[in-house]
Amino acid sequence: MFIRQKNRLRLEMAERVRVFFDAHPLADQSAAPILERLHALIDRAKLIVAQQDEGKARVKAGTEQRQDLRRYLTAGLFRMIARVGQAAARKRPELAGRFLTVSAGGSILVFIRSGEALVEAAREHADVMASLGVDAKLVDQAEELLTQYTALSTESNALFQSRVQAGAELDLLTRELAVLASQLDGFNRHRFQEQPESLAAWKAARELRYPKPKRSEGPVPPVEAPSAETVRVADGSA
Repeated sequence: MFIRQKNRLRLEMAERVRVFFDAHPLADQSAAPILERLHALIDRAKLIVAQQDEGKARVKAGTEQRQDLRRYLTAGLFRMIARVGQAAARKRPELAGRFLTVSAGGSILVFIRSGEALVEAAREHADVMASLGVDAKLVDQAEELLTQYTALSTESNALFQSRVQAGAELDLLTRELAVLASQLDGFNRHRFQEQPESLAAWKAARELRYPKPKRSEGPVPPVEAPSAETVRVADGSA
């Protein structure tokens, strides 16, 4: 969390530096290459941040969809298939252990593997299941929903990996932005050594502005001093 926050703060700082130079154009072009590099890195970093935000939103939406599918399957189709299969196993011993209940908890992988095993058992014993009210259409629906769940999980993993890689690149970019701002600092201190207002504006532009800590709500209640009677009881003199 701290690294992500610092990356955002560096990028915000670099954007303020860019705005400062827009307001104070270069007369001496010696720093132009540094400024051009700064512009390019800012644009790339902002693109990565936008992609990260989009990926985060997609991960959140995918997680909610997976949770809905898991609840629906475990309380509905998977539950029905498991119970019907277990009922059939009372008369057909060879079915024992094939129709295990799929838990709503547990890891994603366990849920997928358990669901696949249940669907496979239902297909393998389709005649028995159909005679008890679970036809191939219901099994197809369960498999289709499980496929959707698996696809969402795969997409979530891919988005996570993409965000990790983007975060590493963003860290490198913002570190370089901080270095460039430091290089421009000496240039501007010399440029504005006789212009205190411009120099103050420059110093404000290149500082990292950490958010102020939140204050506790309401005044702190005063601590009452113990009475003389309390003191006597505490030290055993009463």
